[in-house]
Amino acid sequence: MITKVCVAQEIETLALLTVCHEHLFQAKKKCRSPALSFRSRTDDDEVLRTCREFLHTHNDALHPSNIHVARLLELAFDACVNLQRWSEALDFGEKTLESYQ
Repeated sequence: MITKVCVAQEIETLALLTVCHEHLFQAKKKCRSPALSFRSRTDDDEVLRTCREFLHTHNDALHPSNIHVARLLELAFDACVNLQRWSEALDFGEKTLESYQ
């Protein structure tokens, strides 16, 4: 049975996820700005750390097909590729594919 508390927690989680997604999107956009002559490796490290942390914390609360989860998986994948962490990139890539099936 779904209670008001469960619904409130889900709404709070989705709001948090939306804020996190927007923060990561802006960070990624800033990293890829053509005005910058170089990208900082720490930017990708920060994106990857934030994605991992959020996905781990909210793993049970969100469905794997949730669009925000899929987007965070894509951001983590991109950060791993940029950092040349190939095995991690493969893991995130597989999870991303699963979320779109």
